[in-house]
Order: sequence, then C-alpha cells, then structure tokens
Amino acid sequence: MKLRSTMLLLGVAGMLGFAIGSQPVNGATITVFQDNFENTTTPLPHIPDAPQAGSYPTGLVAPQSKVIAAGVTPGSPAGGSNILEIANKNRNYGTLSSSVLTSQTITFEWDANIASGTALQFALIGDQGATSLDGFKLTTWVQLNSSGTVQYYNSKWNTITGLSVTPDTWQHYVMEYAVGTGTFTLKAGNNQSGALSLNGVASASQITNIAVTGGSNGNSRYVDNLNVTAVPEPASMALFGVVSAVGLRRPQRHPQGQ
Repeated sequence: MKLRSTMLLLGVAGMLGFAIGSQPVNGATITVFQDNFENTTTPLPHIPDAPQAGSYPTGLVAPQSKVIAAGVTPGSPAGGSNILEIANKNRNYGTLSSSVLTSQTITFEWDANIASGTALQFALIGDQGATSLDGFKLTTWVQLNSSGTVQYYNSKWNTITGLSVTPDTWQHYVMEYAVGTGTFTLKAGNNQSGALSLNGVASASQITNIAVTGGSNGNSRYVDNLNVTAVPEPASMALFGVVSAVGLRRPQRHPQGQ
C-alpha cells in the first residue's frame, strides 16, 4: 500500500511539474500587448510599428495614426520621447501575443489627452460583439469625450456615472474584463465605474485584439503607454490539492495475522 501511494505521488508530481513548466503559475500576470511608442521607426512622424509585446496588423487594417515627438505638444505623461497622435477617424488595432480565454481576466490600460472638441474610443476585440469595424467584433467599447463625459456602447452610447474627462490633460484609464462574463469595468483617474454591459452580447469566450480610434472631427488627440495584461486561469491549483491529499494520506495498519 505504501509503495502504491508513493508511486501515485510521484506520478502526480510529474504531472504537476509538467503543468508548471508549460503554463504560467497561478496568479502570474503576463503582458500580451504593450507599446510606449519609443521604438517606432524614425524619422518621425511614422506609423507605430515596434510594440514591446504583441503586434500590429498589416494591409487594410494597418495603423492609420502617426507617432510624433512628445516635445512638440502636449508632452508625455511619463516623460517619454514619443506619443501617438490620432487624427480624424483614424483606426488603430493591436494584436495580442496570445488570446485571452474564458476564466482569464484581461486588463487594458492607456494614457489619453483629448483636445477640445474631440473624442477617443477604445475597445477589446473578441469572438463576440454587436458592432464590427474592419471585420473586428468590438466586445467592450468606450468613448472619452472632451465635453467631459465617458460612455460605453450597448445598442447606444450610455454615459458612465462618476467618470469624467478633463480636455487637454493627460489621464490614465484602466479597462478590466473577466472573459466569459457579461460585464466589464472602467477606471478613469482615481474613479471606478460599476459593472458595464458588453456591446450587445451576453459574453465572449476570447479576446484577441484591441482598438484605439478617433472621432469624426479634424482635431488631433493623443495616446501613450498602451498596456494589456492577462491573468491566466489557475489550472495547476487542482494538482496541488491532489498532491497534498496523497502526501498526507497515511497507510492503513492492519492487526497482526490478517
């Protein structure tokens, strides 16, 4: 019995070693897209083409905006040399280095400076979404308006209570979505939204891209420090439980003579 338990423990430990070696450890955050625009090909202005993680599509959906030197205007929120200038109706898409799947949480962060009379839109793109741009389904979709309002789209633009935009000022934003659920949240500066509905769908099972798009007027708006992270599903925790159970099990003792 003792030999059998030992063999089982060794077998499960081997499985656990394989799981840990082939997957991120439970709770570990991985970066699936990142661009601070510092590595963009020069001379500037130039389309963004050198993210630190992830990639940009090519062809018809290639980035339309230009990276410019931050010293021109309005400076950089983190003291960097470059920022992304987004003009009238520009559409920009980033491809994640790996899809974020059900039971994983994706966090999309960015800095934005919105000039008076303009708007900026940000979205998580996945396998579900009632609105499509260039063939991409927008799962979550928010809009930052220089009028001061922050909105999310679900059949129509809805104002998010408690969040606001100050035009011509850099502000940090954080969008978070647990893939497979029916709501997401948005943080603007120090203010956090409640649960927000997805774009016309009950849920999505994967997120593959992000979108950053400009409004319909001619004024420029600016973005910096795009960062998308994911917390993988804690797949290995069950194996820890099995190992613990086997390791703690005591061999049964039988009376002598039996």
